[in-house]
Amino acid sequence: MDLQNWSRQQITNLIANYERLDRTEGGPFTKAQAMLELERRDGGDFDGRDVTQSILEIRDKALSGSVRYLDIWSHYFPDQPWQGNHSGRIVGKALHAAAYYCAANNLPIVTALVTQANGHVTDQAKHNMFEAAQNWGIAKGANADEFYEINIAALRGLGQEELP
Repeated sequence: MDLQNWSRQQITNLIANYERLDRTEGGPFTKAQAMLELERRDGGDFDGRDVTQSILEIRDKALSGSVRYLDIWSHYFPDQPWQGNHSGRIVGKALHAAAYYCAANNLPIVTALVTQANGHVTDQAKHNMFEAAQNWGIAKGANADEFYEINIAALRGLGQEELP
């Protein structure tokens, strides 16, 4: 049976069993595969390649080289004003789709370019990215700060035309 056919509950049970046993493999799918499948689903209807390409496009146009949630919202919904938590949740789905696409295609995680409105990335956001990458089996660096810097450096050289 394909993991995509499993229910969310079945996948979370598999992950919980791995965590309970302090293991990452041994079942029908690895913990990393299960975690990546949840990330794919959390992307909703967004196409990860399209979101990744859009983030790179916004980055290339931004003076600071960073991308804000509002920038992504405005890209997908140019005629709609930001609507607080509602808009934030929708942009969050787009970011999940992009993160899944990057992880599945061995690309640097493009969501590292996404900042708060003030242009900063919090330590918590860096930690969340690093923890997710660890769960997916693709973390580079010894800690969240190293992971973030490695991704940012790799993203500086990544162009839209290089996406698979």
